[in-house]
Amino acid sequence: MNPNDFQKIVHASLWFGDKIVLSQRLKEGYHKGFWSDAGGKVENNESLIRAIRRETYEETGFRIFENDFKFVDCFIYEKRQLKTYLFEVEVDYMWYPKAGFLVCFASNRSD
Repeated sequence: MNPNDFQKIVHASLWFGDKIVLSQRLKEGYHKGFWSDAGGKVENNESLIRAIRRETYEETGFRIFENDFKFVDCFIYEKRQLKTYLFEVEVDYMWYPKAGFLVCFASNRSD
């Protein structure tokens, strides 16, 4: 299968200073209880930029704009037919997480 036909996934590493922001899904369902960065599937006819903005808001309540993030890398997982795009976001103010999620600040950044 052609990698251009794989399911597209986006992930955002949100940084508040030297801390990474992680969210924990509290609701029932997929990945309940796991800590992770913001991310998920790119919808049909949705741009990567729109997808990363939507997923970040859905999972953290944080609204990001085009100049808030940068593209980091893309990984192709042929076995699972996934194409994952990684972004990094600098967060410079606090916000309240969406209902159904906890947010924590973890690990020191090492550049």
